Amino acid sequence: MSVQDILTYRDGSESRQKGCGSDIRCILSEGQRMRVAVMQPYFFPYIGYFQLVRNVDWFVFYDDVSYIKGGWINRNRVLVNSKPSYFTVRASGASPNKRITDVGWIDNSTQLLRTLHMAYARAPFYSETLKLVESCFECAGSTIADLAATSVRMISEHLGITTRFTRSSQQFSDSLGMERVQRLVAICHQTGSATYVNSSGGRALYNRAAFLEHGVELRFLAEHVEPYKQFDEHFVPSLSIIDVLMFNRRDRVLEMLDRASLD
Repeated sequence: MSVQDILTYRDGSESRQKGCGSDIRCILSEGQRMRVAVMQPYFFPYIGYFQLVRNVDWFVFYDDVSYIKGGWINRNRVLVNSKPSYFTVRASGASPNKRITDVGWIDNSTQLLRTLHMAYARAPFYSETLKLVESCFECAGSTIADLAATSVRMISEHLGITTRFTRSSQQFSDSLGMERVQRLVAICHQTGSATYVNSSGGRALYNRAAFLEHGVELRFLAEHVEPYKQFDEHFVPSLSIIDVLMFNRRDRVLEMLDRASLD
């Protein structure tokens, strides 16, 4: 990762701060401060995950930590007959003793795409969304981390989100084994980020003082998701981003992402 890569902001501008040299931590330019989030790669995650992506400059897929069975790494939920139903890719060799990046996936995409067809064929944005999901399967590598990260990257690109992505196993392996907060602080320093943003679920895990003593500001995402029109009047929340895309224009989805704020 080059210094040029690090010193690029969300609007595409570059830092010209004198004296920065090769120190990627020198990232202040006209009051701009970069933000980073670190999160396990989730499979076509819900809209709150993308609100987190939208609110940072760097998003790190935390793929060299233990695989969690029954989580969101290889599954999510879609709307089937007006009810939430799991949409699951089969994991190969899954175990809590393995890192996410070491778990494979078995291609059952034909079955999953058929499920989406049966569930959403009447949705207003069915065709473009189904093609996008199909492309995610076609472009993914051999591990479940590849597939999940690809789903997030490609949907973000589809929506025009400019956040930069990387993976902890590829860029931050030198900090593997550190205590949790220490590693997150190290990632902040390596990406030149002055602010670490966590989902709201991290409030019970982290406190601002522990980060601040290392020169990092800790903020939490305050999600805000408004109901949107599905097939009937009863709104089913917290489904995969696939559901959101099936029923909403891209510009409308971006408006929904921008409803979140940082505490």
